[in-house]
Formats: sequence, C-alpha cells, structure tokens
Amino acid sequence: MFNNWFLRVSGVGLLFTSVSDKASQFAVGKTGELCAMGVVDTEGVPEPVD
Repeated sequence: MFNNWFLRVSGVGLLFTSVSDKASQFAVGKTGELCAMGVVDTEGVPEPVD
C-alpha cells in the first residue's frame, strides 16, 4: 500500500511524498517512537516526532 511513498516533516506534521529526495530522514528511538534525524535534545538524544 505504501510502496514508493516517503515521509516529509512539515511544520509539526508529516506528509507523504512520492519523491525520495524531498523526504526527511527518520530513525526509530529506543522506546519505538519515530525520530527525525538531526533533531536532538540537549543531551544529543534524537527527539521524537510529535
């Protein structure tokens, strides 16, 4: 269903895009939350996407 779709951070939300170079990079945090790459807290830990 989501083949060839990517996520992009936009403001405080997420958008689906079909263009991979417009997509944001994400990681899954230690507790399973989705984290935007490059967004870290004061201790350098990835921040969850709200």
